[in-house]
Amino acid sequence: MKGRGKDTIDKGGKATREQRVNWHAPPSNKLNREITRLAIDRALAALARRLRKRERVQLALPESFTTRIVKGVAADVMSLEKGGEKIEMILVAEMIARERRKIMREKHVPEQFQGSIQNDVRGALGQFVFHHWIYGNWARACDNMTLVEADSCDAEIDGHTVDVKAPTAHELQVNLNQLKKPKDFYVYVGIVQKEDGVWTEGYIHREHCVASKEQVAAADTVKLRFSPAKVLSIEQLNPINTLLGLQPSDETEANKLRTLMDYASDEHHGPKS
Repeated sequence: MKGRGKDTIDKGGKATREQRVNWHAPPSNKLNREITRLAIDRALAALARRLRKRERVQLALPESFTTRIVKGVAADVMSLEKGGEKIEMILVAEMIARERRKIMREKHVPEQFQGSIQNDVRGALGQFVFHHWIYGNWARACDNMTLVEADSCDAEIDGHTVDVKAPTAHELQVNLNQLKKPKDFYVYVGIVQKEDGVWTEGYIHREHCVASKEQVAAADTVKLRFSPAKVLSIEQLNPINTLLGLQPSDETEANKLRTLMDYASDEHHGPKS
């Protein structure tokens, strides 16, 4: 039997006989989404077990955003460091990335198609920073996050499909193959990582961070390392409020204070229907 195998995950995430086949292409977007959902469930379940055992979880909470100039453009910046300790969102991003790799190994996905753990962490952090800016609570991303490409996460915000990009380059890049099924909006989120691998900052250029699918389709095509892509400079991007109608949350304090540990204690961690 040739091909990628059955694009589903059975209970427990184990590989079925149909999935033990020769892989000739990366996992489909559908399968990637299923893998990410299961990885999030596993990561949160692991935290829930630690809570039930009353293990002490000493993690720093993220700081509030501050405004400053980043590479010549005003940005809302969140520190990803606090007193030398990892903040919660970094730990969870790392747990999700590791669980994704475990599930791919269970499904016998070849290593060349598994992607980079570091890139998965970067993509998850991009979603967390984005949700924290919008809702004042980064853990909300656990409800609808998927990791499909190395530097992207899909989400649905206020009825819009959104692809949050957190590339290493200071520009918005959308691979041409992703435009076969375009999202309504593409959002650039900056994630800063030092040479020693430490994640230091996440930021959003509030006035220059969003592009519509029409704007991306009309952008210049540039040949990148792995595939051609539509590329927009930061200065070409639009204000987040203009396109998405989103502003820092006016939710009740009860919803704002729904923490990561609340999510970890839930019986079900999948997207809400």
